[in-house]
Amino acid sequence: MKSIINPTFIRQNCLWLIVVAGFGLAGPVNAQPRVLGSIAKSNLSPQSAPTRVLVYGKPNIDLMNVLVENINICVSIPDLGMGNPEVTLSHAFIPSLEWMAVGGQPDIVNGRAYYTFIGNDTSAIPISLLASANNPIVELSFDNGAGWEYVQLNDLTDAGGIGSGGGPSGQSFWYVQLNTLGDVTNYDNKFYKNDGSKWPINGGANAPSSVETADTILLPVNPSPENAMWRLFPNPVAGPLHLVSGVSETVQLRIFDQLGQLMWEEKTMLTESELFTIHAVGSLPGGVYMLEISAPDGQRLHEERFIVRKE
Repeated sequence: MKSIINPTFIRQNCLWLIVVAGFGLAGPVNAQPRVLGSIAKSNLSPQSAPTRVLVYGKPNIDLMNVLVENINICVSIPDLGMGNPEVTLSHAFIPSLEWMAVGGQPDIVNGRAYYTFIGNDTSAIPISLLASANNPIVELSFDNGAGWEYVQLNDLTDAGGIGSGGGPSGQSFWYVQLNTLGDVTNYDNKFYKNDGSKWPINGGANAPSSVETADTILLPVNPSPENAMWRLFPNPVAGPLHLVSGVSETVQLRIFDQLGQLMWEEKTMLTESELFTIHAVGSLPGGVYMLEISAPDGQRLHEERFIVRKE
């Protein structure tokens, strides 16, 4: 039997705890927690094979009996002319997540190999994250033939021109970068940029000059009337995606991939509480996507992440 006491859903308006996309949590409604993401080598010998990298979450307050909705982790490896190691997920510390690797890996962009792993909640088992502590989230394993000695956490939107400008609506995904120069640095983990908050990055020959984040937003797990208006299912999805509308009006529907690229859009009339089917989702590659629903005047009515799974 699943039992959850006073759950709330922490939505980061932006991909995640990262290391991107999404780390949804359940906790006190009146709190404004921030979760730092950090990474560190799990073993000391730089030449051991495989090398393991641990990803941690460090909240500024205790988050007891919280729910993790999903996590999107993008691992980037710079091409140093020695070949890119194969990255695998060796251990997950959150029992309620079912992990999958996005197909067609690695994705080579601007000389970097990107590996993406998605964790999706399957059983709603609450966990606890202690304040000011490195709470292990997941462990990644990679062949160390290229002699990697350091890892660091950077902002994908400023790396090699990927997603320059943050993508649509300032969408920003975090990732782990395996590097031969640099340090281990902690950052606030958010999914969307805002206009002002910037932190300098310490060291690393391939590190960007700054990162931008936005504040964490808290929403109840039992949806408020505003959030209860919209329903998106199934999620994860392998075929058509179904949307139950929260309004009766003409809207613009857009789907973006995890790099902020527009994959599909349609202007259509929705009727409140009635079902609308998005058949185009069935042709999308496996991965994490964002559905954006906007009014004719451009006002954003609803945003929701969903996962496409391909066998």
